Amino acid sequence: MFLYGSFIEYPMEIKAKTRLIAAIITIFILLGIGTLVYHHLEGWGYISSFYFSVVSVTTIGYGDLHPTSDVSRLFTAIYLLVGVATVLTALGIVGSAYIESREEQVILWMRKMNLAKEAKERNRKLSHYKEEDLQK
Repeated sequence: MFLYGSFIEYPMEIKAKTRLIAAIITIFILLGIGTLVYHHLEGWGYISSFYFSVVSVTTIGYGDLHPTSDVSRLFTAIYLLVGVATVLTALGIVGSAYIESREEQVILWMRKMNLAKEAKERNRKLSHYKEEDLQK
């Protein structure tokens, strides 16, 4: 029997948090690389470069900015192949971490409600006895 919060479950909790942090850091690193490369290849400002990186890896692609040189087009092709897959995986990890935390909250709430129900049932059963019966 494994209790909630036992040493068996604790490493899994650390593993989930580590994956979540790694996923978020990976997204920021990917966007940082894109921002720096587009800033240097296209001569765009940092905000425009960051904007283009976000719009590209999220596959929105408004079309207001686009790569103008062959080198930046080649980088964009590779960046999108790697970036879209990376962002989708990272967002999947973030989403599953959110769902797992909500599941834990629901399980704890259900345990709390079940304990309250059991206590009410015990009180109901005890109320059938007379006080002198309980003192014997």
